[in-house]
Amino acid sequence: MKNVEIVAGVIKYESKILCVRRGYSDLPYISFKWEFPGGKIEPKESPSDALMREIREELCIHIVVGEKIMTIHHKYPDYLITMHAFFCFSETSAITMIEHTDYEWCIPSRLDKFDWLEADIPLIEKLSNSDV
Repeated sequence: MKNVEIVAGVIKYESKILCVRRGYSDLPYISFKWEFPGGKIEPKESPSDALMREIREELCIHIVVGEKIMTIHHKYPDYLITMHAFFCFSETSAITMIEHTDYEWCIPSRLDKFDWLEADIPLIEKLSNSDV
């Protein structure tokens, strides 16, 4: 089974966190689900460099990568992921969606209102139980 190493950014602007919704996929368990933005780490790329690159490519914003929140290992039916999640900071709330179908800047106490990807749920639980 393929193992994919990815990064995810819990991007904060003022007191809100950016949540994005995926588009259609041939894999029904990830289609139209909400996630924290990010993507695959390229060979010889650090997690923070990968995160800055992915956010620039997908959302057209510059972020500052902060401390690591956690690493999540999750098994989907077709692949395994290792997801490194980091706090990130943006100086703007204006984004341009290149790959996603929707977004919302959400207060941390309302993160549970979205239909999240399974791999993101432990991160949601951790953020919900802390003072973000």
